[in-house]
Amino acid sequence: ASIYVTVRRGPGGTFAFVFLPVVLMFSSIPQIKLPIFPDMTSMHAVTYGVLLGMMIAGKLPSFRPHPVDGLILLLSVAATATSYANGNLWTIVSSIGAETLHWLVPYYMARLAFRDVAIRRQMAIVLSIIACIIAFAGVIEWRLKPLIVAKVLGQLRLSNAFSEFVQPRFGFFRAMSTGEHPIDFGNMGILLTALIPTLAVTSGLRLKDPRILAGTIAGAVCVLTSMSFSSFSGAIAAICIYATLRYVRGTETLLIPGVAALLVVGVIVTGIFLELNLATLKPEGGAEIEGSFYTRVEIIQKSYNTYGESAGLLGYGDSVSGKAMSLKSVDNSYLLFLIKRGWLTVVTWMLLAIAIGAIGMRMLLGQRGVAGRLPPAALVAALIGTMVSMYTVWFGFNYAVLWICIVGMAVSMRQVLGERMAAAAGVRRGFEPIMRGRREEMNVPRSPRPLIARAADLR
Repeated sequence: ASIYVTVRRGPGGTFAFVFLPVVLMFSSIPQIKLPIFPDMTSMHAVTYGVLLGMMIAGKLPSFRPHPVDGLILLLSVAATATSYANGNLWTIVSSIGAETLHWLVPYYMARLAFRDVAIRRQMAIVLSIIACIIAFAGVIEWRLKPLIVAKVLGQLRLSNAFSEFVQPRFGFFRAMSTGEHPIDFGNMGILLTALIPTLAVTSGLRLKDPRILAGTIAGAVCVLTSMSFSSFSGAIAAICIYATLRYVRGTETLLIPGVAALLVVGVIVTGIFLELNLATLKPEGGAEIEGSFYTRVEIIQKSYNTYGESAGLLGYGDSVSGKAMSLKSVDNSYLLFLIKRGWLTVVTWMLLAIAIGAIGMRMLLGQRGVAGRLPPAALVAALIGTMVSMYTVWFGFNYAVLWICIVGMAVSMRQVLGERMAAAAGVRRGFEPIMRGRREEMNVPRSPRPLIARAADLR
């Protein structure tokens, strides 16, 4: 499917019609082992198809480079450097293949997809349908049949997601639907809740369109039914950021210092957690909030004291042992970045967060109304909100790939908006022209000069 759509519609079309459905609904299909090449996961099958489709078409679509592209590439280079420092030749080859298929090609596809107004409109509808499907499954798992989707798919040998450990919380079951974990499901919900209305507004669809309204609500339902403290914290942060940027003009100038302050607070909080006495924090009985807090502090202390202090520039790679840390998992993306990839990756992530703030600020400056402020405010809020939730979960699962793709869309949005504002200086700003008419991608009112010329010719 990805080969066919790439030849007919390009990588952007494949992103909308093949990649997004696979990531959100079919990512847990067991992989196929391939000699020499990276294993064929369902997601890699799509990216393999995109590369082959572009070879068949003999065309490599391009876009104007942006500094954020360099940061995304640097993250992959850092991962490859870590593989070189902690492995051998085949480790490097495997790392390059995995980084290309799993991160770089999807980011490239997302950059191209957003630049096409027709694909944006189609993506909004596709994502709305998917959100409604996975949210409906999430509601069933939340109240009636826990983890039923993973169990059914597992029986059909279409899922290798863990489906036996039912996690109750506050009298409900934690849903994960087609995700790989309830936190994954919740974080996908945060991103979908922001992405669907953004794509709708920037492609001429109304927010009151029943499809868009249903998809947006379904994204919020995904967050709710996940019953994940990580997703709840990310959603609260995203709502606060969105409301501030959307309704208070001038607050966009606070984005860069605000993101920087958030990073500093994260470092300070981590330092405080490292000094806490675990013995006094251990909860008694079934206290859920206290138990979750204790687990997060335990993860920070044991992982940092075992590997983090000596991680160095490139980290330890995949040689990290959970047994050595006396932990089953390290549910903290930033500590995992430090332990596995070293300080180079941690600093690059900090720069990426600030760059997201800078992109949002540039897009929001001078904008007003739904069309001008909703799209950038929603995307920036979802991206930063998810980064908040990443403090208590690793950067993996489906939401991580979707997050990287949305970064690519935000970069393309910045470029499209910049081009439009440059071409339509003195004309209505933002994406509002798209909502007013069905003109070409640039949506610039036609100059009267050609009409005058035609009238003269007729005379």
